[in-house]
Amino acid sequence: MTDDKEIALPADPNDPEDRPVSKSGLVMAHRGRKLRMARAGLGLSQEAFAGLLGVSSVELLAWEQASPEDTGRCFCQIIGH
Repeated sequence: MTDDKEIALPADPNDPEDRPVSKSGLVMAHRGRKLRMARAGLGLSQEAFAGLLGVSSVELLAWEQASPEDTGRCFCQIIGH
């Protein structure tokens, strides 16, 4: 079973809006959290941090929310590739 199929956190059966979280989903969420923490540690707004990275604040928001299609581009942008 791949990490995108293997469930790390099952859905709460008492919460109809809750969904299970895969291992890969947890990894992406952790990356987004680390990015938010780095930005906050620098004391920057999303707009200011996005400007430093050369991306829009909308794109930075997607990275911070760990959109799967955006995480690879995020880290390439940060390291300057």
